[in-house]
Amino acid sequence: RALGPEFYDVLSRIYFLGPMRARPERTTVLGQGSEHYVGPAGERMAALLSEHPTLVTRVNEWCDRLGLGYHVRMLSPVSQDIIKSAGDFTVLALEDVRFDPPVLVSPRAVGYGVGQLLPVITQCLLAADGMIIIEQPEVHLHPRLQASVADLFIDTVNAGRAQLLIETHSEHLVLRTLRRVREGALAPQDVAILYVDMHEDGGAFVRRLEVDRHGELVDGWPGSFFDERLAEVLPGLADR
Repeated sequence: RALGPEFYDVLSRIYFLGPMRARPERTTVLGQGSEHYVGPAGERMAALLSEHPTLVTRVNEWCDRLGLGYHVRMLSPVSQDIIKSAGDFTVLALEDVRFDPPVLVSPRAVGYGVGQLLPVITQCLLAADGMIIIEQPEVHLHPRLQASVADLFIDTVNAGRAQLLIETHSEHLVLRTLRRVREGALAPQDVAILYVDMHEDGGAFVRRLEVDRHGELVDGWPGSFFDERLAEVLPGLADR
């Protein structure tokens, strides 16, 4: 019974993002949800961004660092009559900054990957001394962006905002992480690669792949990790 408050405190600082984040609705009601959690599908992101303008600035800075090509812009109703009849709400729009001046567009009019990534960026900037669990952050992202997302995760860890538990199938994300270890931007003791493998009887088990200070795996890559790529690029070599 004495552990109850401590247990609740730990659980309240665990933020989970599922593998398919929701695109922002056309309008979002304000004043709902946690101050530090975008929700499992990112459904609270627009409300949080509207209520924290400085967070919008930080998200857009990371949009630039990742080379996303878009900025977030929060729009408010222009009429008090609308607010009185429909309630206090906001609209999340995107600015295509590849044009001069930027072009305002709906999040539903751009690539699906943009909507998948924005809740991840927002949650990594919102977290305060907790753990973020993210399934497949690479969904619908170009390989270059998949690699760049690793830099967002590294910044989150190095800044002490949160620990991260990432479930991924992206070799690009893993390779960028190992590169940053090699470059000294991430300490090897701050990264753990957990590989799910199979016993001969079909049972699954998890093993940790130790990373050295050179950004290499001490015991090498698992036998089947990059075999598919090798088979496509050098089929004769892969068959040996």
